[in-house]
Amino acid sequence: MLREYVLGHFVRTQLQYDTFKAPLNIKEALKDHLSNLISEAIGIPEASSSSDFHITVDIVHSDAATEVTQLPSIMTNKKYRPRGKQKIEIGCGTVLRALEAFQNLPDSIQCPPKRLMNGAVSVIQIERDPVYIQGRYLKHKRGVSQTCWILDGERLAERSVEECIANSVLPLFRGSGYKFHSAGREDVDVRMLGNGRPFILEITNAESTSLNNEQCIQLEKAINKTNEGIVEVRDIQLTSKEHFACLQNGADSKRKTYCCVIWSKAEITLEKVNSITKLSDLKIDQKTPVRVLHRRTLMNRPKIIHQINCEIINKHYMIVRLTTSAGTYVKEFIHGDRGRTQPNLSSFLGSDTDILQLDVENLLEI
Repeated sequence: MLREYVLGHFVRTQLQYDTFKAPLNIKEALKDHLSNLISEAIGIPEASSSSDFHITVDIVHSDAATEVTQLPSIMTNKKYRPRGKQKIEIGCGTVLRALEAFQNLPDSIQCPPKRLMNGAVSVIQIERDPVYIQGRYLKHKRGVSQTCWILDGERLAERSVEECIANSVLPLFRGSGYKFHSAGREDVDVRMLGNGRPFILEITNAESTSLNNEQCIQLEKAINKTNEGIVEVRDIQLTSKEHFACLQNGADSKRKTYCCVIWSKAEITLEKVNSITKLSDLKIDQKTPVRVLHRRTLMNRPKIIHQINCEIINKHYMIVRLTTSAGTYVKEFIHGDRGRTQPNLSSFLGSDTDILQLDVENLLEI
């Protein structure tokens, strides 16, 4: 860009060709030339409209890059750059703004530009738009995290839902990687049952992008057979990135039903259980739980317990089934989280309580 500008300046000023203007800038000319060469090489015409296949050519010339640093505004920015800051890359926008900042060519820029003796280096990057697979997953075993759980280089869960699914999907599409997205998440010690949790698997740089109905069925069978008793998938199909909005809306708006086994320090009486089961659309206020404060904003979250059913097992244990609004911290509703969730089941029982097991039984449409 700089050398093109300098060459034009030389023609207009020293060759007295005042009206000279290049019919096409060098970047566009090079782009057209390379597009034709690449199309011939791979046997595919350049797409006139949007395409899911992209080839990026980045041409770097060290000598030309050094010349750019002599522009006054860029030299000033380099001189006063605070210590410890990362080096700022000089892109086309930076050079263009620098060229527009002066009327006359600075003495530091040679005119006409000297021929460069070293060749340029080209970096070619081939990319494809992601392929999206949607479905629902069930988690039948506790101790399985939703995504790969590694802390300080140590793996904390042997398996993850995303790996159980992706390990079968990725080879089919021959992609370079993947990202897992879901409508909410459950804790590692919680099972996900019922109709399953919606998810999208985003596959990057897939060599294959098609999946017919029969292949969807076979893919489901392969995932379920490999992860029998651990993770199960259903309703596998191709989708688009527009489905992400539906995924997020589902996470925010669905009601959820839970089943948990709880312990009470004091004896559980039928009278207290009956008073609890009469509760309906109970409004609660939850401060961010202590266990997630390291990754969640400290705030109050109003939630609703729509329905509670209790089944006494013995004097100190019972099964509790809840229907709640999306995003309710069920564990904290049971034991109160040191008073951070009010009201809570512990306060209704008048006793210390703890949750021993928890399952998500269903995600309900509103």
